[in-house]
Amino acid sequence: MKRGRVIPLDLNESYWLADERTLALARDVTAAAFATYPDYAPLQKELAEYLGVEEGSLCLAPGSDEAIRTAIRFCAGKKYRALIVLPTFSGYERVLTETPLDLSVELYGEREGKFEFPFELVMGYLRSNKIDVLFLCEPNNPLASTIGEQYGQLLDAARDAGVLVISDEAYIEFAGQSAVGRVESQSLIIFRTLSKGFGVPGIRVGCAVASKAIADELRTIQFGTLPWPIAGPSVHAARVCLSRAAVLAERRAEFIQQTARFSRELAAFPDMLVYPSATNFILTRHPRATDIVEDAAGLNVRIALAEAKTADPRAKQLLRSTMRFAIPSPEDMPFVLQAISATLDNTATSVL
Repeated sequence: MKRGRVIPLDLNESYWLADERTLALARDVTAAAFATYPDYAPLQKELAEYLGVEEGSLCLAPGSDEAIRTAIRFCAGKKYRALIVLPTFSGYERVLTETPLDLSVELYGEREGKFEFPFELVMGYLRSNKIDVLFLCEPNNPLASTIGEQYGQLLDAARDAGVLVISDEAYIEFAGQSAVGRVESQSLIIFRTLSKGFGVPGIRVGCAVASKAIADELRTIQFGTLPWPIAGPSVHAARVCLSRAAVLAERRAEFIQQTARFSRELAAFPDMLVYPSATNFILTRHPRATDIVEDAAGLNVRIALAEAKTADPRAKQLLRSTMRFAIPSPEDMPFVLQAISATLDNTATSVL
């Protein structure tokens, strides 16, 4: 059995979330989008309205990676001491190797099939004046877990301690409560993106949200080197998506139902541990994870080994034998499940 086209489940792409009407409108680009430099003001206004913040609180970026790079440069310029909890979004690790800070590292734990944020350890850092900035990822990638109610408690403690919190909320539309409403009341930088909750990672549109004072500094850092960071056609596509936010929210609700179904189906396979998901992907653990990923690739089903998403040896150990699955479309799910079954039964050489 082999699918004629690749089913992409390895990069957390919500590849079937955006509807055809939205995509058609996004492709309907005027000549001006190609012939002139982009005007960011309308997108800035509409994205701010969607997030419920002031326009001046946004620093637009071509995806989260560039927003992270800008924020870390901001911290490096102030010689901040930082704390990061691993595993987390690999973009943090990549950029921190480019712009190193005085960095402390703590790890998630695992108990009874769930990952646990080291809440008391982190609170100890906040209470003892050991750090100036705390990096979070809520919900977490690659763990698919959420800090939950403790997220707000961490933010409160950081506010009281005068510690900047930098939080990647790329998956917040799938679960949890965004912290963007706090940006004017404490030192906080939140990353948001259209890649996950709107299903359009190809347009590369995201932003950092912060107080107007911090956002001004971020824009100075970023736009000093990247005067036109987002292409005109991407600006148009982002505005289309924001205009259809209600439609995409309904699609997202269906997507979340499909996530629950896929979790149940994966859990039915022998020796497959499926972790709770608050994101657009599912993390599983299986003793034959490497074989499953390799054999599924031969059937044109791409799955990610989560261990590869971190460079830290201790985080790699925590992620040993884990796989990260994006959610297949309803049409693709039967084939994906069949492919996984085939890899487990060593029958991947059959031809469909």
